[in-house]
Amino acid sequence: MGLQAFAFIARDGERTANFLRASGIAPETVREAAQEPGFLGAVLEYLLRDEALLLVFCEEMRIDPAGLSVMQRRLEAESHRA
Repeated sequence: MGLQAFAFIARDGERTANFLRASGIAPETVREAAQEPGFLGAVLEYLLRDEALLLVFCEEMRIDPAGLSVMQRRLEAESHRA
């Protein structure tokens, strides 16, 4: 789900710019950052902090927003084990 969330953000220039600004990732280092264990969990965390964006994503993916929080916690836990 983290990968779908990142693709959702990356499809829109304004979403991408906002994500990069909030995360502190430089555009030229996105690919490198995406290889880091905690990256996808951080993408989900970003969505969870923006309710309007979260609702658009969940509607597009046809998922319950509450389920995204559970997925984010799982990804976060997995990244700490890596």
